[in-house]
Amino acid sequence: MIVKILGGFDIVAALVIFFSYFNFIPEKLILFIALILLAKGIFFLISKDIASAIDVVIAIVLISSTQIHIPYAITALMAFFLIQKGFFSWLA
Repeated sequence: MIVKILGGFDIVAALVIFFSYFNFIPEKLILFIALILLAKGIFFLISKDIASAIDVVIAIVLISSTQIHIPYAITALMAFFLIQKGFFSWLA
């Protein structure tokens, strides 16, 4: 059950990342999602999971995206990674 909830959060985070590129998402929501993603990544990093390490990197890039412009290719890759991670969590 918790895996499906966390997978759903990954999909929501991917949508926030995608729409934040077009400035449709408030900065506070971006930071909130990034901090949750960072906490989740650090928590599961204990198990030495590479996907959790990528979550931490995505959260750091997302936090920095509030101050600097991130290229669309990087934004799309981050969103695609989180969507596929969330999708596979729902299948588990």
